[in-house]
Amino acid sequence: MKWALSFQLTGAGFPPDELRTEAVVTIEKDADGAGWTITAVDLTLDAKVPGIDQATFEEKAAAAKAGCPVSRVLNAEVTLNATLVKRCDVRDTRRVFLTTYLYICFVNGARQLWRL
Repeated sequence: MKWALSFQLTGAGFPPDELRTEAVVTIEKDADGAGWTITAVDLTLDAKVPGIDQATFEEKAAAAKAGCPVSRVLNAEVTLNATLVKRCDVRDTRRVFLTTYLYICFVNGARQLWRL
């Protein structure tokens, strides 16, 4: 989602200074007990984007959510709470690492997450 929004914003002439994304993933055991399924992903995104107005930001965030290849491949409800902020402060590197790791797992296939 973060990369999809960056693409949308940059394409519209508003390259972001910072994008901070946090994902809360809901995982449930399959009905047959054979495995696990991601059933929901709640995304919180804070963005520092110079020169953009709120309406344009919301439009680009909605387009990014709809067109994000990772969101589309998951058979899960994906929600997005995107906020345009004046300053993003990315200090908790553990959270950023976990979010990035989960995204990479989604890109490579959600099954790889369960091999850990």
